[in-house]
Amino acid sequence: ALSSFLGFSHLACQAIVMSDGVTKSDHINFILNNPEFPICKKDAVYIGVNSGFAGQSNLDRSAAELCGIDYVDATQLLSNMY
Repeated sequence: ALSSFLGFSHLACQAIVMSDGVTKSDHINFILNNPEFPICKKDAVYIGVNSGFAGQSNLDRSAAELCGIDYVDATQLLSNMY
């Protein structure tokens, strides 16, 4: 759905599914460094909901910053950038 909303190929959007013992930044780095489909950091954007706003953790924003990629809050994307 995200790739259709953004108008990108489904190959350009990766969903991060959490698993025990693996951090979000580890998942991001794995996706960025995948030898079959490497992604340049300047071309990557993390869209998340844990942005550190009132009542939220900042896990998604922090993971993006730690990996050196841009971050966009999902709510802001849907309400302000469409």
